[in-house]
Amino acid sequence: MLLLFSKIYPVFRILVLIFLVKFNNNKEYLSPKQAMLKVTEKKSGNRHESFVVGNDTFNQDVSRNELAKMIILHEYPIIMVNHIGFRNYSHSLQPLFKIVSRNSMKNDIMKLYESEKSKKMKILAKNKSCIAITTNMWIASNQNKGYMSVTAHYIDENWILFIYVPTPDTAEVICDFLVDCLMDWNIYRKLSTLTVNNCSTNDALIDHLIDKMSPSSFVLKGKLFHIRYCAHILNLIVKDGMQTISSSIEKIRESVGFWVATPKREEKFKETCNQLNMTYEKKLAQDC
Repeated sequence: MLLLFSKIYPVFRILVLIFLVKFNNNKEYLSPKQAMLKVTEKKSGNRHESFVVGNDTFNQDVSRNELAKMIILHEYPIIMVNHIGFRNYSHSLQPLFKIVSRNSMKNDIMKLYESEKSKKMKILAKNKSCIAITTNMWIASNQNKGYMSVTAHYIDENWILFIYVPTPDTAEVICDFLVDCLMDWNIYRKLSTLTVNNCSTNDALIDHLIDKMSPSSFVLKGKLFHIRYCAHILNLIVKDGMQTISSSIEKIRESVGFWVATPKREEKFKETCNQLNMTYEKKLAQDC
């Protein structure tokens, strides 16, 4: 009798294990936060030694939060949650995960933003140093809307905010939205400098901003508040210099365009270089 039981018992254990695996994989029996059976394979080199059975927990809220982080991190379109391929792929990984709609995912992203914003504001509240602000404007070609980026620098760290600014981007409109942004983040009392492009609109922006805010809190009462982009100034200098020799540059551009138009012309150009004992290591490239 004992001999018969010793032979049947291993088979009985395997049948029970198979039943538990099927039971846990059936989502009708599981809630989104219920514990599941997890089978982990243990290896020794290339050999399969054994299988370890343990508990694993699936959490719908955690998975939704990670999905929102993925969309933000890689700048994926929110509409991807409606794509059939993505839904099938997610279901193959975890059948219990319920894909949310685009609007629900948008709300998840905004909740995540508010959570991270709260953490940053606590860090800024403890920060005792002044904060230098850099701002820039651009127009989104596919939306025909103006956007303003605000970057705050303090000590050796930096963080970036994006706020919507309706066009036209006049100095008054930019000033109002910038002040609202600074007050929303509670950093308007810690400003040291504001760095902007070298243009008349930004010059007027500085005047409006100083009128709205107390200059007494600025370094030297605002004398060093307006900082201009050195890179932008250098860019304007280079453009003026290139304009002086624009005719020569255009002739070179047309000559390069002629020789790279067909492979036969390019081969002829290479042969000419060899006849003149000139090295031809890199191919001609047409600029934009």
